[in-house]
Amino acid sequence: MRFGSEGLTKLCSISQMLNMGLYLGICLYTPSLALSSVTDLPNWASIVCLGLVCTFYISIGGVKAVVYTDVVQTLIMFIGILAVIIVVCIELGGVGAVFDIAEKGERIEIFKLCVMFFVGLVVLWSLFYFTGLVAYAAYADCDPLATKQIEKPDQIVPFLVADKLKHLPGMAGLFVAAVYGAVLSQCICCFKFGKISYATGYGLEKNIGISATNVTRLLSAFAGIMGVGLAFIVARLGTLFQAAYSITGAFIGPLDGLFVTAISAPWVNKKGAFVGFVTSFLFNIWLLIGQIVYETGKTANLPLSTSGCPEELLNLTLQSNNMNDTITLEVTTTYENINFEAKDEGHLRMYDISYCYIGTIGILIVFIVSTLVSILTGVTKPEEVDPKLVFGPSLYVYKKLWKVFSNKKTVTISTQVDVKSSNNYMDCVTYTHAPSESIEQNEEKTL
Repeated sequence: MRFGSEGLTKLCSISQMLNMGLYLGICLYTPSLALSSVTDLPNWASIVCLGLVCTFYISIGGVKAVVYTDVVQTLIMFIGILAVIIVVCIELGGVGAVFDIAEKGERIEIFKLCVMFFVGLVVLWSLFYFTGLVAYAAYADCDPLATKQIEKPDQIVPFLVADKLKHLPGMAGLFVAAVYGAVLSQCICCFKFGKISYATGYGLEKNIGISATNVTRLLSAFAGIMGVGLAFIVARLGTLFQAAYSITGAFIGPLDGLFVTAISAPWVNKKGAFVGFVTSFLFNIWLLIGQIVYETGKTANLPLSTSGCPEELLNLTLQSNNMNDTITLEVTTTYENINFEAKDEGHLRMYDISYCYIGTIGILIVFIVSTLVSILTGVTKPEEVDPKLVFGPSLYVYKKLWKVFSNKKTVTISTQVDVKSSNNYMDCVTYTHAPSESIEQNEEKTL
């Protein structure tokens, strides 16, 4: 509505659908890590099964059924998280003991908190972060990642459930149900939002002549296949937290930048918005692919310790692939900070930018490039901007600036000779003073 560009609308739909597709891959990949920690089910089998279930469920069920199941899945998720937190806190000696251990390990960083004003999100994220503190407190002196008990940091909480809560029947199943409940809820949202964005953005039901219901079912099947394929790519993006932030920043950053520019920059025209969005989108994709290929953009890990591990874990038995001899290693080292500085491997230093800044970079590129292109191609006049679609103070300031720069008077002098009225040509020379177009009456002075 702000720029009136159909092409820009379609590009935004494509960006949103790609983001939802990759995010769907994350949702399908997450429970496979949980199951692989407590069962022998391979990751690929879990991804394929969950993808088929979600595709079938979304294709057949409607929005009303989705809302009901989301409520049930959310309750299961909260119950599972609270059960893990309560049981482990009791075993560790209470909430105070958890915070003491986390503070000694430098896991509590007050000055890096992100302030949010959404009560629901604050409660949910607080539970998630506290679960991480509980997991660290449980393995502060015997890190399972350092002892090769788990393969990825994302498996720490499922491993905690299988290790510390194995004496409680049903706890592992409750935790897996909580994980699947959260994942299914996200998958359903991705399916629904993605197919609605495509159907409304492109008017597919009008173009191919079939009903909207059948269109959304076809899109659900396509999204399910795409999500399963992308789930295997997500494994190369580091931790799940990094993968989610990188993907969201790369695809949503330009989209957010376009909204910010449309609201706060009334001088930007549709050409500038189009070029700015495309430039930001291509740059973010290039940066994301570079970080995936060179495995950069990671943050430094905090110290890990294995000093409190039992001897049976410290004496690791490694069998060579080529020989049958056994090697015994004493793992008693305290792992210090791992510095992910750029190595001399031929890649650009730009790929070492933190994944947390990808979205911010996309927003800035859209704003700067769209402004420059609009200046070169002709900015939008204040009277051409709908006040309902822009930020009021921005439009007010822009009108003031426009008035200042457009009121600069230009004087043009033209001479006219009236031969019929006078024989003296010098007495009939007329000088016309023409100010800018904003002044309605022209001053005329005859000498």
